[in-house]
Amino acid sequence: MISRNARLDELLELNIVRKRIVDDFGEDAIQLIRYMRGRSEVSDANIVQDTGIPEKSVQKSLLKMQDRNVMDCKKLVDDKGYITYLWSLDENGLLEYLEKNVFGVFDELIIQLEEGVELYYCSSCSKESPLYFSYEDSLAYKFKCPNCGSKLEPLTPEIVHKLKEEYMK
Repeated sequence: MISRNARLDELLELNIVRKRIVDDFGEDAIQLIRYMRGRSEVSDANIVQDTGIPEKSVQKSLLKMQDRNVMDCKKLVDDKGYITYLWSLDENGLLEYLEKNVFGVFDELIIQLEEGVELYYCSSCSKESPLYFSYEDSLAYKFKCPNCGSKLEPLTPEIVHKLKEEYMK
């Protein structure tokens, strides 16, 4: 049985996961998540100092992650009234977010396909390239994968189920 930590490491390497994290939390989110793994109650000032990520980017990403229950925040007020926010990564929250927002896409694809939407995918690099291409994009690429040059194939509900099973292992 694969450990949760190993599973999360694996997931963070998938382009489909990385793209969704960056789209939802900002371009520095992957680096921020990797930094926060195994740490708890870290101030945003320490995150900035240790990672070199600009302060505004750190704060923006942390707040977005907190809104999605991926990051926990604890507010401390000292004797002089200064406020410090301490951040911790909620790995269970991150896994739930990925389940819903990345892998939930598979269910949406099945619905689209059943409604007659024509989609294509690359069987050679389906874990590395976008999961699917619209008919228009496929036509623009001359039905060749823009990553590896292999022929794009029609996507079916059966293929989506198979891909989902592979990603969910």
